[in-house]
Amino acid sequence: MNMKVVKSELSYDDIQATQTILTEKFLIETAFFANSEYLIHETGIYKLKSSSPKKGTKKEFFWDKISNYYIYPVQMLNTVDLDLEEETDETSDASKDINSFYIKVEFYNIRKEKKHLNIPHDLFADLSRSKLRKHGYTLPPDLNTLRDVQRAVNAALEAGQNKYMRVDGKMMEPFIDCIPAYVRRGWVNDFTHIRESHPQFVGSMPTRTRRVGNASIQINVFKEIMASSRLACIFFCIAFASYTRGRIRKTANFSPIFNIYGKRAAGKTTLALLVASIEGAPNKEHGLVRDSKSTYVGLENFLANYTNGWFVVDELDDIFRKNAGDAVSQLMTIANNGGRSKFDQDTEATEGKSWNMVIVSTSNKPLSELIQGDMKEGAIESRIEEFDVQDPELNIFPEYIDDQGVDVVGRWQEEINDNYGHFYPMIIDYIVENADTLNKKIKIYEGELTGDPNYQRLKDDKRTIQTIALLKIGADMIKDIIGDEYGELCHEAIDIHKSRFSNVDEPDFDVNEDNWTRIDILKDWINANKGSFVWETYAYTNDDSDLKFKSQKAEAKRYSDIAQTKGNVLGVIHLDSPMESNTDFNGNIILNTIGEESLKRTFKLDIAELKTAAQALGLLEDGKKLGVAKKKKLSAGDKIPVSTRGTFIHLRNRPVIQFDKESKDDLLNNEVLDNFNKDNKSDLEDILKYASSNLDNVVDGEPIELDDPDFVPF
Repeated sequence: MNMKVVKSELSYDDIQATQTILTEKFLIETAFFANSEYLIHETGIYKLKSSSPKKGTKKEFFWDKISNYYIYPVQMLNTVDLDLEEETDETSDASKDINSFYIKVEFYNIRKEKKHLNIPHDLFADLSRSKLRKHGYTLPPDLNTLRDVQRAVNAALEAGQNKYMRVDGKMMEPFIDCIPAYVRRGWVNDFTHIRESHPQFVGSMPTRTRRVGNASIQINVFKEIMASSRLACIFFCIAFASYTRGRIRKTANFSPIFNIYGKRAAGKTTLALLVASIEGAPNKEHGLVRDSKSTYVGLENFLANYTNGWFVVDELDDIFRKNAGDAVSQLMTIANNGGRSKFDQDTEATEGKSWNMVIVSTSNKPLSELIQGDMKEGAIESRIEEFDVQDPELNIFPEYIDDQGVDVVGRWQEEINDNYGHFYPMIIDYIVENADTLNKKIKIYEGELTGDPNYQRLKDDKRTIQTIALLKIGADMIKDIIGDEYGELCHEAIDIHKSRFSNVDEPDFDVNEDNWTRIDILKDWINANKGSFVWETYAYTNDDSDLKFKSQKAEAKRYSDIAQTKGNVLGVIHLDSPMESNTDFNGNIILNTIGEESLKRTFKLDIAELKTAAQALGLLEDGKKLGVAKKKKLSAGDKIPVSTRGTFIHLRNRPVIQFDKESKDDLLNNEVLDNFNKDNKSDLEDILKYASSNLDNVVDGEPIELDDPDFVPF
C-alpha cells in the first residue's frame, strides 16, 4: 500500500502534532492499536480509506481521522461475588451473575483528560447505551461515524487479548488482561481490600473513599487531637483496627458498636467526622457518615457495602425512635453482623445483607436506656461500648484559643475538610505487611485479659475481651504509622477504659456472674415461649391465694396442651415446687434440638455457651439418656423426631450474697455517712430504721439509743 499522509475530515487535511506532520509510520508505531481497518491513537481514532485513482495511477490509501477523542479497551474484569447493591435508602433488586464481565476502557474526556470506566460487557457492544457520555466522553453525532468507532473498539477488544499482527506486519503483545473484579467491598484475599476507588471494583456506587490534600497536614492534626483527648485516642484506635476485621479474624460473631453519648454541642459529631476523615470526606454528603435522615433499610445497605472497616452513624438513637417497637431487634441485628432472613409472598427465605465491621455512633442518651427492660438487654449490652462525652478521664478535646487567638478545634475542622483520606491506604498497606504479627498480638492481648485475676469478671465475656484486644492492636498500629508517642497515649487511654472492667475493688465479686447471666437469659427465653414447653408439674400464675398449688398445676397443663397441639415443643420443664415469681425456677429443663436452635436464633445464646455456664455452676447433667415418656413429650407425639439425648439443665435461682456482721455494719455506716453528707433526710430515716432492727432496746419501732450518743443526725 502506498500510504504517505494522514488526513482528517474533522479539522485539517494534515493533522498537526507538536508542530510536525504525523506521518503514517509515526502514527502506527505510537498507536494503542492498529489493524488493517482502524487505528486508535492518543490523537484520536482513524479509519483506513483509499482515494479514487486517476487513470493510469495507483490507488492511494490514507488514515482518515473520524474522532478527536480516543477510546480503547485495556482490561477485562470477571466478577467473583454475587451481590451488587445500589447505594440507596431503598432496597435494591440489582444483582449480577457470578460470571459477569466488565470491560475497562481508557479514553479522553471532553477536557482531554485521561479517564477509565468499567462498562458491563452487554453494554460494550453499544457504547451509546453506556455511561460514557455521563463521564465526559464525546461520541460522534452521526450514526455512520458512531458505527465506525464501535467497530474500532470491538476490533481492539478481539485482537488485544492475544498476540496479533499490526498493520505494518509486526507481531504485537497482548494489551488486554483478564483479572478478578468485585462488586462488594472489604477483604477479598490476603492482599486486597476493596473500596470503590480500587481498580478492581466494578460496582455502581459513588466514590466515597478518596484522598484530598496533603497527608502531612492530616497526620499533624491527628497528633494534636490525640495529645489533647483520650476519647479521641480510643476512637482512632478502634477505627484503625477495624480494617483488620475480615483479615486477622476472617469471621466474627458480632460487630461492636462504639457509641459517644451526652449533651448537644459537646464535640460528639466533631469526633465522629474526624474518624470519617480517615478514609474519606469528613461530612455526611460525600463521606462514610449517615444520620437520622437515613432509614434503617438504607443503613443496612451502607453497612454491608463498607464491611471490613468502620462506618459512622450520627444520631443513632433517633434512627431507632422512628421504629420504637423494632428498635431493640434492629440494634441487635446491627451488632450481630446483619444477615436478617427475608421472606417473599411465597414464604421463600433469602439471606439478608451482612457485614463484619465496627460501628462508630453518637447519641444524645445512652443506648442502654433504649434497651432498658428488654429481655435481650444483657445480650445487646455486651456488644456496645458506650462513652460519656463529659467523662473527666476519657475526655473529649477542650474548646480553647491558642496564642494567636485562633479557635483550635475550628482550625482542626478546617484543615481536615481540605486534607483527608490519607490514612486509609497507609493502614491497608500496614495490615498486608504485618498481618501475621497483628494476629499473634491480638491473641496475646486476649490471653492476658483471660488469665489476669484482676479481670475475672471478663473471663467468660469473650466479646469485651475481643474488643479491648482490638483497641490495643489499633494503638500498636498508630504507634507504627503515626509515631511512638501517640501509640503510648492511645495505650494509656485504653488502660483507663480497661480498668473499668476490673474486679480489684469488688471484694464480693462473683466469678460466676456471667454464668448466672446466661442462666437468666435461658429463663427469659422460657418466659417468652411458655406455650412451647411441656410443663410436668407447675407453671407460674399471679394467684397468691391458698389455691396457688392447684392453679399452677392447671396452668402447667394448659401450656403443655398448647405446645403439644401446635407441635412445636421446645423442651420439657419439671419444677420441684410452685413458683413464687416468673423467674423462680427450682427444677430442671430438657431442651430438644428445636429448642436449642430457637434459643440461639431469638436470644442469641448458643447451646455451647449455655452448657459451659451450666457446667461451671454445677447445673449441667450432660449426656443424660431420655426415657420413652420424655422422648414422646419432647417430640409432641410423633410430629417431630427427637434424638435419644437432650440438653438436661438443672434450674436454680442465683445465690444471695450474705454479708457477715462486720461487712454489714461497714456498709451501713458508709451509707449513713454518704446520705448525711448529701443532707438527704428521708433516706437517712430509712437507714436508721433499718439499723434499729439490730439493737436490743427498741420502743415502738424506734431505737432508744445509738452507738454514738453524740451523733445527732438532724
